[in-house]
Amino acid sequence: MTNTPRTSAFDSLTFYDLYRADQEQLERRLAQIQIVRELRAERRKLAAERGDAVRSPSPATPSRLRRRLRALVGRSARPTSHTARVA
Repeated sequence: MTNTPRTSAFDSLTFYDLYRADQEQLERRLAQIQIVRELRAERRKLAAERGDAVRSPSPATPSRLRRRLRALVGRSARPTSHTARVA
């Protein structure tokens, strides 16, 4: 068996190539964010002209955060009398 080096698609890429690809991806993401902001502003403007209220997500209240945390962690993570004594 010969000891030939393995090549991949990334071997031919330079640091600059990777940097430019990353910058292009960032620019696309920033453009998407800007479009969303403009659409939301337009929606607010149209709603104000009609006299409607624009619905926005409600802020995360402490009880809502606790409920979400409990759902993510599961019931097994709730403190019990045994774990309270051990801790």
